[in-house]
Amino acid sequence: LTNLIYMDVDTNSISGTIPKEYAGLNKLTLLDFAFNRFSGTFPGDQIGKLSSLERLYISGWAPSFGPKSNMSISGTLPGSLSPFWQLSNLKEFGADGNFISGTVPNEVANLTNLVYFSLNHNRLTSAGTGMCVAAKHLTAGCRLTQDDGTWGNCEDCPICLNNGPCDDLPYPCCAK
Repeated sequence: LTNLIYMDVDTNSISGTIPKEYAGLNKLTLLDFAFNRFSGTFPGDQIGKLSSLERLYISGWAPSFGPKSNMSISGTLPGSLSPFWQLSNLKEFGADGNFISGTVPNEVANLTNLVYFSLNHNRLTSAGTGMCVAAKHLTAGCRLTQDDGTWGNCEDCPICLNNGPCDDLPYPCCAK
C-alpha cells in the first residue's frame, strides 16, 4: 500500500475513529473519509505527514445531501505548530457537518495552493485574519457558515479593509 495515491472510502457507514495508519502513505494525493460515521478529534498531525496530499474530505453532512450521516469529528482545528498547516500541495479541504469548534488558525494562510476550503455547519466562533489572507487563493470556494447561520468574525481582515475579494464573493470576513 505504500504506493497508494487515492484513498476514497466516502459514504460507506464506516464507524470508529479515523485510523492513524494512513499517515504512512506518503504518496496519497486524495484522502476522502466523508459521509461515514467516524468520531474523535480532527487528526491534523497525522494528516500533516502526508506531504503529497492535494485533496482532503472529512465532511459529515451538508444540507443538500439530506439526513446527517452521524459523522462527529470534534475538537478544534490543529494548532499553529501542527504539520497540517505545512501541506504545501493541499488544494481542497472539506470538513462540513462535524463538531469542530474554536477558530480557524491564521496558519491557514500558509496553504498557498488551497483553492477550496469548507467548514460549513460546525461550531466555529471566528475565522481569523489568516482566513482572509488565504481567501485570495480560494477560487473554488470558501464556506464557513455555521449552523446558526452566522459567519466567523474577521473584522480586522486587511483584504476586506482594502476592498479586496469581498466585493465579489461571500468570504467569512465579509459578513456584516
